[in-house]
Amino acid sequence: MRAEVKRIPLSPAVRVVFLLAVFRDRVILGLRSGVIAAAAIVGVLLGLGRAHDSTFRPLNAVAHVALGSRALLFDRLSLEVTLLGLILLVGALLVWGVLFAFVAASLRGIRLLIAGTLFTVVVYLVNAGLLPPRFRPGFELILSAAELAAVYIALAVALTAALMLSRALRNRA
Repeated sequence: MRAEVKRIPLSPAVRVVFLLAVFRDRVILGLRSGVIAAAAIVGVLLGLGRAHDSTFRPLNAVAHVALGSRALLFDRLSLEVTLLGLILLVGALLVWGVLFAFVAASLRGIRLLIAGTLFTVVVYLVNAGLLPPRFRPGFELILSAAELAAVYIALAVALTAALMLSRALRNRA
């Protein structure tokens, strides 16, 4: 026989305070995850660019969102183009990190890994299909299919590992 749990109703003010605390926690967790994922993806993009003797080209391609197709032509470090591409990429990954934290913050183990994989599939589908070409990342235009898959696999691993790490850091504090 189950023991009956007496539930004490919360006042609306207490509910709001609780929900704001949860919201704040998810945002902070997501921003930490987004920063870690951004570092990983920037590393992968630079590595793939280096493999083609144009280290900064995949990162520069992201700047096409603001600069148009001329950003796709820059294959070397350019203060304007590379920095803009970096800012846009990190900004997008911070948003994805926060969304992932809201979706998966309560998950652990294999469920978290599955959620990270499925979430990254959604990110790919949004980037490849829902966004108009001007707002897509841009690196998909210069990377092969296998290289593009590597970027999204790295994103899945980075988001999942970053959420685990961020949660562990939060619990230590």
